[in-house]
Amino acid sequence: MRARPLKRRSPFVLAVLTLAIGACLSLTGAAPVSAATPASFAQTALKLPPQPAFQPDSAQPGQTSDSCPAVRAGLRQYAAHGITKVSCLTVTPGPAQTTPPQPGARLIKPAVGSWCGSQTGIWLYSRTENCIVGFKLVETVFDANTGAQLGTANISVNQDVILSTTSNVINENDSVTWVSATGRADVPGTLIYSGACTAPCTYSSFSNKVVDSFYVGKTVNAQFQYSDSPGATSPDTFSTFYTLATETPGVALIKPATWRMPVAVRCDNMLANRNPGCVFPASVPTLYLSEARYGPAAVNVQVAEQYLAGAPGTTTSPLTRGNPALSQGNRDAICDSTFIPDPTNVPTDSCDEYPFASSQQSGGTRGLTGKNCLEIVPGYVNGHGTVSFVNQPTGTQQCERGHVPLAQNKAVGSQLSALYSVFRMLQGDPYTVFVTV
Repeated sequence: MRARPLKRRSPFVLAVLTLAIGACLSLTGAAPVSAATPASFAQTALKLPPQPAFQPDSAQPGQTSDSCPAVRAGLRQYAAHGITKVSCLTVTPGPAQTTPPQPGARLIKPAVGSWCGSQTGIWLYSRTENCIVGFKLVETVFDANTGAQLGTANISVNQDVILSTTSNVINENDSVTWVSATGRADVPGTLIYSGACTAPCTYSSFSNKVVDSFYVGKTVNAQFQYSDSPGATSPDTFSTFYTLATETPGVALIKPATWRMPVAVRCDNMLANRNPGCVFPASVPTLYLSEARYGPAAVNVQVAEQYLAGAPGTTTSPLTRGNPALSQGNRDAICDSTFIPDPTNVPTDSCDEYPFASSQQSGGTRGLTGKNCLEIVPGYVNGHGTVSFVNQPTGTQQCERGHVPLAQNKAVGSQLSALYSVFRMLQGDPYTVFVTV
């Protein structure tokens, strides 16, 4: 994002598109451009789309289990061995809901916000948290001699897996509630609930919760802890998995319920001058750039996302972090000698390229140079973004360079570096860029 020093400068002489000054156009609905001849620049006001509300990513529970078909098929064998009453467990994810559950059904310790309880039976996750509310299990008791169903029990599980980008320790806060029961299933018993993780992750000795007195209406809280020791050259990837069983007097549970967290954890120790840390890489971070704070530098991104081929940086076409060793070369390729600063019209004018030089979508990475790029003069006037086109947008250009004051150019670059660091982004990790008011 830094300016490339140049030895020569001359006024802008390229043809520009003349548009009505002050016209308020949506970037999405802007009219096609055409060549014109004036040597002065007409500033066109731009209208930002509304900022979307935060929405966590979601995933269905993974590798769930149902032991009931096997139990039904083996009832005669159980009876032949003197086992008269048997039970099975079925993992039954609840339906998604648009309204939050009752306060009593919320997570014990939601670490981020109310979004953790906004749906039932669905894993919701961000970069550092994965949670589920109302994960349902049903226990069914059968008479092994007659095959008759003697009763059912409904159990609800809440889970909250919390990562840290500055620690290799993973904490989980769960709760198990016996919601209701009928018939022979309505008998107090023992709850056995455990959490573990796949290699190379390890889990602590208290990742097994045993409660002898478990009955309808009771909630059991469980805290699990996992850790990983990633190397300095490659990350570790793993998941967590769970088992739940009930021991009821006079009833033989044939097989415990099992399931796993469907979103993988990634821990690494590959960032310079930082402790190891962990993230959910499936969650894509967003770089928010405020026009009020970053002025023309934010407008530069806004225009690029509209006019460049493929809309780089949007949710349909995210950017990905590139090799830091290539960033300067990418920057030099776009901000080459064909970029002529004009400090008269843009004080401390600097070349601001997009897609960012540190991304894998950089024009330099694609073998482009400055002459291949859309060139603009972004502005911020009276609380609104404006744009003047130095050359004509064609809809096929894959890079853009804007005439942006140096301080704002550097400020956006600093924010991008912070995004990479805070969210532990490795090479190839995707991210989006959203311009706000």
